[in-house]
This record gives sequence, structure tokens and C-alpha cells, in this order.
Amino acid sequence: MVFIGDRVAIATNVTLICDSNPNNSHLKNFTKIQERLIYTKKIIIESDCWIGANATILGGVKIGQYSIVGAGSVVTTDVDSYSIYAGVPARKLRSIR
Repeated sequence: MVFIGDRVAIATNVTLICDSNPNNSHLKNFTKIQERLIYTKKIIIESDCWIGANATILGGVKIGQYSIVGAGSVVTTDVDSYSIYAGVPARKLRSIR
């Protein structure tokens, strides 16, 4: 599940991954039932955020209000409000308040 606040700018080719694995019927023949279970975690993007092009946001992450995620970043942990994050994995570069 993905929650997106007001006035959020999401650039081109941003990927939001909430599930733990794809439901690929070909893989079912080679894996045990427990390995095929899909675990879902929500993504929350609060209001007034900007997500740069080609960024990836993983499940269980909350992007705080008025924050910026740099292009090409992989967000694996929560992003503080009023902050700029970038990199792989994304790290806090600075506050913007």
C-alpha cells in the first residue's frame, strides 16, 4: 500500500517496492511454499515532498514532509522531514530548515 500526501512531485521512472518478491509462475516450480510468500510493507510519502528521477523507495519507509530524495537514490530507511537525502543507499545530506 502506498500513501501519497498533497503537493508531492514524483519524477520520471521512480520505483515504489512494497512487496518482498514477484509473483512469477515459473519460479513456483523451483521454490518451497514458504519461499513464495509475499510480505507487504506500506510506503508513506508525506505532503510537499520531491522524489527525483529513477529513485527507488522500499517498503516500510516513510518520507517526511518537505523532504527531497535525490535522483537515482535507493531509500531503505525513513527520511526525516525538512531534509535532503541522496545516494545508494540514501543518506541524509543536510536539513533544509
